[in-house]
Amino acid sequence: MKHKGFTVLEILVAISILALAVSIVAFSFSKLNSSQALDKSADLVISILDEARSLTLSSTEDSQYGVFFETSRVVLFRGATYSQPDPANVVTSLHALVGMRNITLSGFSERDFTELIVVKKIVGQYARRFSDTIPGFEALKVALTEEGHGTLAIHVHARMHNHDLLGEAQGHNLFVALDSALKRVDEELRKRHDQLTA
Repeated sequence: MKHKGFTVLEILVAISILALAVSIVAFSFSKLNSSQALDKSADLVISILDEARSLTLSSTEDSQYGVFFETSRVVLFRGATYSQPDPANVVTSLHALVGMRNITLSGFSERDFTELIVVKKIVGQYARRFSDTIPGFEALKVALTEEGHGTLAIHVHARMHNHDLLGEAQGHNLFVALDSALKRVDEELRKRHDQLTA
C-alpha cells in the first residue's frame, strides 16, 4: 500500500519559498511607504512655504512671516527672526521616515546629469548614516575640483558639535574618489564621537 503525503524536504522547500515571497512583499511595501512619506512631507513643506509667503504679502497682523527648518520638523514663525519659545509659532512635524540634512554640493554643475544623480545618492546615504548614528552631526559639504590630466579632487567638510572634520581624495574615477573621501570623513566623525563619549 502506497502512502500519499509530503516529505519533510518538500515542506521545508515550500516554507522557504513562502518566506522569500513574504520578504519581497514586505521590502517592496517598505520602499513604497518611504517614497510616499517623502512625497507627502515635500508637499507639506511647500504648503508651509506658500502659507508664509501669502501671510507676508497680505501683511497679516502687520508682520512678515518666515519658515525655520529643523531635522524632523518645520516651524512657521511671525517676525523677522525665529524665536523658539514664541507661542505663536506653528510647528509641523515631518513623517518619522523623513528628515532634513544640511548638505552642500559645489563644483558638480559641469558633470553629466546621470553622474550627478549617483553623486547625490552616495552623499545622501552617507549624510543619512551620519545623522542616524552620530549624535551632533550638523552638516556635510562636498566640493569637486579638476586638477588637470583627468584627475578629480574631492574635498569633504563635515561639521559635528561645532568641530570641522575634513576628508580629501583624488582619482580619475569620480565615484571612487567621492566614496574614498566620504569614508575618511566617516572614520574621523566616529573617532571624534568616541573621544567625546569616552
